[in-house]
Amino acid sequence: MAMTGLTPNEATIFAAIAAAVIAPLLSIVTSILTTRYTLKHGPNYEKQISDLNKSLSALTETQGQLVRQQTAAEEGAEQRRVVEEQRREAERWKPDAKLQSVYEGTDLKNELILKSPQEFSILEVAVLSASGAKLAEIPTDKGVSSTGFRVHVRHPDILKLVNGNLEFGRMGSCSGALRYRVTRGDTGYDGTIPFRAEREFRNNAAWVRLVG
Repeated sequence: MAMTGLTPNEATIFAAIAAAVIAPLLSIVTSILTTRYTLKHGPNYEKQISDLNKSLSALTETQGQLVRQQTAAEEGAEQRRVVEEQRREAERWKPDAKLQSVYEGTDLKNELILKSPQEFSILEVAVLSASGAKLAEIPTDKGVSSTGFRVHVRHPDILKLVNGNLEFGRMGSCSGALRYRVTRGDTGYDGTIPFRAEREFRNNAAWVRLVG
């Protein structure tokens, strides 16, 4: 028996039913084909992982270099700080200095006493007039390093100050100074101790005491 023709309404309904059935089937087929293609021709995950590891390794090395550079910079800054502090300490350095006058037996002994926690050497010790003129150089242990020295100021060197001094002749005292030059490594220091030379008698002998 022959199929009769469809009315317009029936054709519309039939087309809608066909679209509702065929569209999901096409979607399923497309998804299956896409999945098969991706599995067969998709990205090379092993290569991507290898490239990622290389990138992470390079990043780690870069970070390591930055850390080493920062550490080197900090160490350099610390070394410069230590050197600068040592330089400032050297500039501030000077030995403790004082005059001491004591009798040893019947003789009056005047001494310049120099002390320091660090070893140093004496370059010169001299007797100066009140105006700063050098009158006598006192013998010292030049070239010897020590943390302390006792320099004997000899009586004949003191007489070069007081003999012929009008003030000393009138008052029995006058002004003078001891100049000392010392060195510690590359650092030097020049110091001066002013004093009064005072005449005194002991056991019928005249002596000159240095009071600084």
